[in-house]
Amino acid sequence: MKKALLFVLLLCSTSMFGQSTRDVVTLKNGSVIRGEIVEQIPGESLKIRTRDGSVFVYKIDEVERINKEEATRTDVKYSGLVFSANTGYDINTKGGGGAIATEIEIGKQFSPLVYAGLGVGANFATSDGGSTTIPITLNTKVFMPLENSKIRPFAMLKGGYSINTDDGDYNAVLLQIMPGVQFPLSKSIDMNFGAGYTHYLLKEGNGGAVSIRMGFQFHNSADHQKKVLLPSVANVYQITLEGSVSNPVGIEDDEFTHYGGNIVGTYKLTPTVMAGVGIGLGTSEFDNEGEISYMEHADAFSASYKQIFARGIYRLTDKKFSPFASCDIGIRSHSVSTDAFKDALEAVDESKSFTSLFVNPGVGLSIRTSQNSYLDFTASYYLSGKQKWDKLNVKTSSMSGFLLKIGFTRTLVF
Repeated sequence: MKKALLFVLLLCSTSMFGQSTRDVVTLKNGSVIRGEIVEQIPGESLKIRTRDGSVFVYKIDEVERINKEEATRTDVKYSGLVFSANTGYDINTKGGGGAIATEIEIGKQFSPLVYAGLGVGANFATSDGGSTTIPITLNTKVFMPLENSKIRPFAMLKGGYSINTDDGDYNAVLLQIMPGVQFPLSKSIDMNFGAGYTHYLLKEGNGGAVSIRMGFQFHNSADHQKKVLLPSVANVYQITLEGSVSNPVGIEDDEFTHYGGNIVGTYKLTPTVMAGVGIGLGTSEFDNEGEISYMEHADAFSASYKQIFARGIYRLTDKKFSPFASCDIGIRSHSVSTDAFKDALEAVDESKSFTSLFVNPGVGLSIRTSQNSYLDFTASYYLSGKQKWDKLNVKTSSMSGFLLKIGFTRTLVF
């Protein structure tokens, strides 16, 4: 009898731990939310927590029905393709210097443990004489989920081919090994951090770099398959974080490159029209070959910049993918940071800084990653003047040229 009772208890406990249920809330607009109802006020509202920890509150008159379904670990997967955008820095293990790395990637999560994707990027050398390279890569990740934790450690192996834009003799086969962690920010956005080693196989000799990466991953979870993208709200504020890189058209032998970032606050007048102001910081690199007569050893210099501007945006539609047009108008102030050139300017009583007006119209593609979040890719043209130091016979490049920006916008809904 005792053995039979023990067997029944064991069978029941196995059944309890082997299967679990979750609440399913179906809204009148067609959205389906799966998770655990943590609070319910009869006749008023309910609160549901999804598997990734997000909590949503709905009024009872928005709810069509509530039921339960079995939930297993195999339900935790993505539907469709996964899009990633990453940035970071490579520190060369030979010769010093490094490069700012940017990457975009599209892939597939085949199971909760295995991911594969195809990516392309641009690595901008920060040392003198360095080149811009374009890596084309195949990436695989193996995840190691932790119990009762949102953090998902992973091991990544990436292989591919790196194209040197200045000299084809320095094209290389690359292999990157990188452990890291990934954790969810929302149902459809993950953040990842990683650090590892990248090895380059060249025609003559090898090279390597310590690589650091961080970025965002955008996807549809299983819970999103039947969810309707609701209209975005208006008469609210937005915050945008963006990075930019430019290599404008120079004059004669002059070249000018800048990279930096902006923080922009906008007000959403309608679901598709926004206006606001922004501030930015960055670095500009000037190359003035043949233009400096006062000191032959300083034919290039760098300058940090600060800027403030007004921005207007018009999105063509309020759908998941939408073209848009934007325009920035503002003032940028440069401060020379190369010591030799600052000394020369002081010697002839010239200003070490200059300010210029700019206009930056652009067009791009906006992706609504959630009801009130956007990922924006912008191709624009930066219109500005040039600077001249009369006593040194120095003339900078025209600052006008093409400017690429990538930004993430979040509507502040309280």
